[in-house]
Amino acid sequence: MSFFERLFAFRQNEFRTPLEDFLTELFAEWLRQVTLAGRISEVLTDLFKLAPAQLGELSKLNSIIWETQHVIGPGDHRAEGNAQT
Repeated sequence: MSFFERLFAFRQNEFRTPLEDFLTELFAEWLRQVTLAGRISEVLTDLFKLAPAQLGELSKLNSIIWETQHVIGPGDHRAEGNAQT
C-alpha cells in the first residue's frame, strides 16, 4: 500500500483525528524510507539517542517493517480470561 493510500485507509474515530493519522503515517513512511536507504542505525543512534548496544545485530535493522495501525476484522473481539475468584 502506498503512502497516499495509507492516509485514507483509516477513518477518524473518537480516539484519533485526521491530523494525528496524517502525522503518524508521515512519520512511519519516513522511517520506511530511511530503513530502505540503509540508514536506520544512524537515525536510531543519532536522532533517538539509542546506544549501539541496544540495537542488536546491525545487519538485521534493515529488515524492520514499520506499520502504524492494525485492523481487526469483523467478529466478536471481547477479551476473555481465566480469572480465578
